[in-house]
This record gives sequence, C-alpha cells and structure tokens, in this order.
Amino acid sequence: MGQGMSYDEIEERLLEAASRLLIRYGYDKTTLDDVAREAGLSRSTLYTRWKKKDTLFRALIWRESLRYIDDVIEHLAQEHEAGTLVGFFGLAMRLIRENAFMETLYTRDRHVFGTLLLRDNVTQLYVWRINITVSFLTMMQQVGMMRPDVDIKTLAYVFSSLQFGILKLGEIMPDEQSPPMAAVVQQVVQMMNVYAAPEQVDAEHGREALITYMQTLRDQLQAAGEGFSPKG
Repeated sequence: MGQGMSYDEIEERLLEAASRLLIRYGYDKTTLDDVAREAGLSRSTLYTRWKKKDTLFRALIWRESLRYIDDVIEHLAQEHEAGTLVGFFGLAMRLIRENAFMETLYTRDRHVFGTLLLRDNVTQLYVWRINITVSFLTMMQQVGMMRPDVDIKTLAYVFSSLQFGILKLGEIMPDEQSPPMAAVVQQVVQMMNVYAAPEQVDAEHGREALITYMQTLRDQLQAAGEGFSPKG
C-alpha cells in the first residue's frame, strides 16, 4: 500500500485521514492504527513518519494553521472591504466556518483534542493566544484601523475572555438554546466595531498592512513548526 506514491503524497494522505478521524471521533478515541486504516496505508508506512500520536496531530494542527493563513492572505488580496475592523474579522470568521478542521478547533477544542491539550502547559497556550492578539491589535491601531485611545492589552484580554466564554458556554448549553455561531461572531464583531473602530478608515492601507502582517505570521509559524513534518 502506498506504492507509486511520493513521500509528500503519502504524508498528505495520512494527514487528511487524521483530520477526518479527529473531527469525527476526537483525539482520545483515535489511534495510529485507525489513521493508517482510514488512509488505506500500512501501519509501518505511518510509523516511519510518526511514531507517536501526539506528534502526528501536532503536525496536522500546524499544517491546517498554515492553510488557514494562506486562505486569509488570498482573500485579503481580493476583498478590498476586508481592510476595516469589521471587514477583516468577518472574513476571518467566515473562513473558519468554511474550514471543517478550523471550525472544529475553534468551537469544540476540548471535546476534539481531549488529552492532547493536557500534555501541554495550558497556561502557556492561553498566554500565547493573548500575546498574538495583542500583537495583531497593536498593528491594527498603528495603521489606523483602531482608535488610538483604545487600551490594546485590555481589549485583547476582553476579546480572549469572550472567545473562551463562548466556547465553554457552547459545551454546556443545549443546542436548541444556543444561537448559531455565525450570529454570535457577528455580534462580537459589531461590539468591537462600536467600541474600537475610528470614524474614518483607509481600507486599502489597512488591507495592505494586514497582508504584510499575515505573511510575517505565516513565516514565523512555518519556521516554528518545521520539526512537525517528517522528512524523507
């Protein structure tokens, strides 16, 4: 099995299989044997690339994060209205909803990722998320997409708290009492717009700054995750 396929093609096939199983069953209920079987490849083929389940799924998260950033950059180059606060967050959340893996990551991370999250320092994870948010909001303020009087660190904390609270509440509330995630996201974006957006925005300048920022973020992520992808 896997004969006639390149190393990269086999790796891609295994990661696609891992993604389907993660979304369907979650990390804790998925084994390496399950991934090999789903991919239609032998266990030895999988084990020559990833010997541990957590390293395989870290490689998957890394790959999907890069794909998501690439999608954002591509749409930013085409959608001029994305150069505003509301426009960009609307674009970012729309692309998350269109990506099954990223939507799962943002809306059901405890259910799906299970003990994988426990293997890491959760405090460091959330500190990293807030620091990324601070960096991003600072850039938006510097290019005029956010009012200069807004306290960036406080806003980043509030925004992260809202995200965390929305995800946690979604685990507790029954489906019939939970509004669609798209509606929740839109409400949060509108709240941020009222609180932080300036009256006049140079959308084109904002769009160019966002593309540069996302390209830099991608380069950093690419370098940080090189060890996740096995080499032939």
